[in-house]
Amino acid sequence: MISKTTVREIVDTFIGDNGLLEYKYKSGPDLVEFINKFFQANDIYGNPFPSRWLYLLDYLKDLEQEEFEEFFQYILDEKYLVRYESVKKSDYFEFRSTSLEQFNLFLEKDNLKLMTIRGKIKLINLDEDLEEIGSGGFAIVYKSISSGRAVKKLREEIKYDKTSIHRFKREYELTKSIQDVKGVIPIYDYDENQHQYDMLLCDQTLESMLQIRELNTIQEEFLIDFVLKVMSDVHSRNILHRDLSCSNILFVNRHFYISDFGIGKSLDIEYSHQTINTLGIGQLQYVAPEQLDLLVNSTKASDVYSIGRIINRILTGNPRDNNHRYEGICKKATTFEPMFRYQDASEMLEGIEKYRNIKKSDSDLAKMDELISKGMYTDELADFISTLTGKEITQKLVDFSSFGSILVDYFSNNKALTFDILKKIDENKGEVCRAFSDADSIGYIGYLMLMDEENRFGYEIKTMASKLLDWSAREANRFDMQRLVEKLIDKGLDPTLEEILSREV
Repeated sequence: MISKTTVREIVDTFIGDNGLLEYKYKSGPDLVEFINKFFQANDIYGNPFPSRWLYLLDYLKDLEQEEFEEFFQYILDEKYLVRYESVKKSDYFEFRSTSLEQFNLFLEKDNLKLMTIRGKIKLINLDEDLEEIGSGGFAIVYKSISSGRAVKKLREEIKYDKTSIHRFKREYELTKSIQDVKGVIPIYDYDENQHQYDMLLCDQTLESMLQIRELNTIQEEFLIDFVLKVMSDVHSRNILHRDLSCSNILFVNRHFYISDFGIGKSLDIEYSHQTINTLGIGQLQYVAPEQLDLLVNSTKASDVYSIGRIINRILTGNPRDNNHRYEGICKKATTFEPMFRYQDASEMLEGIEKYRNIKKSDSDLAKMDELISKGMYTDELADFISTLTGKEITQKLVDFSSFGSILVDYFSNNKALTFDILKKIDENKGEVCRAFSDADSIGYIGYLMLMDEENRFGYEIKTMASKLLDWSAREANRFDMQRLVEKLIDKGLDPTLEEILSREV
């Protein structure tokens, strides 16, 4: 229980001897009045009278836990403070908060803490109250049995490191600053002495949920919208998360929350002196490549990359697998170069909504097909192409002879996506090409890429283009594609590309 040394510190504070709090100086008669009232005693002030602190100490030192809780409940009650300590009603909450903090400084030496639980003061033994439920390299998360909340606490081995303390406090302050964003984990009081703070206790993570249950389409769409809308609000505050993953999306009482802004950053505050030498942090399956190089390189587009990986995980079970209905969206979100991604969550959400509108409307689909048939490359058509899966792009090549030229124009404006799309065409060509003549469309897109007079595409892309043309000319044995191979070789190609195309056909 409470040590005698701690009780003495509490006594000296309450009777006004150490000046640590604004409890009034209490004379012998004042203390006798207090003891008689609180302990229902019948003491009489007289001479001789023991030291004031010793008189109160004798009453407090042997109290049981419930009796100590009643003592603190009484001396922190608004009616008592206003009447006996002359605290103004307007100052009550500040006085009470400051007093709790000071008393807890005394009690922490005994590993005890005063907590307000459902309006009542409780004296908690910290050794018995906290049950570990999760951990990371930076902090440990516990379940508080007494409060029913989660407690995130800085690891013991780094709790005296100033940089770690600063970062942990910044996580709290950053999350606290966006508590009005619906879907951000609710957090509560920060304990400066213990380097910990309370937050809503959740049942499970999205990752653990996905491991044990299969979602239907409505649930998948809800989760995708949830992540994008919450992060759109966060990005609108000029704040980055920098550690988004399915493990940092929590679930409780049929609600989801985004948590763990531990390496988050406000772009309105300069933190470069703290992060310039910090290696990229985040879960490897979700973290953007530039963040792996250096955390300070992160932008809103880095969060977009992680969101793309989260959508992949929701729809396919694998953060790296974008073979799903939002393939085009996630390819753009997770491309290597940040400048070619959606620049923030709002822009990505807009891309998703455009996709849904296009997919819902037969008239819009007919309009897109009309533009393709006329060979008209427009911004609207570019948006449409960005929503297509690899299989759908391959089908358009087969269905429309003009789509190859349109696709080259699209590639010239979306170079970061080019190799991935050509690879998808390669993967889907066997399934899509039903007639021998269908293979001409596959070979022709490869030819157009290799004929690039403006040299817009790099060697890796041209290698994939050569493979597509070679497949059509040699494996599908298309005569027209064989003539195009000859034309390219006569024109002159990189020797390694020529080697791919010059095999006997």
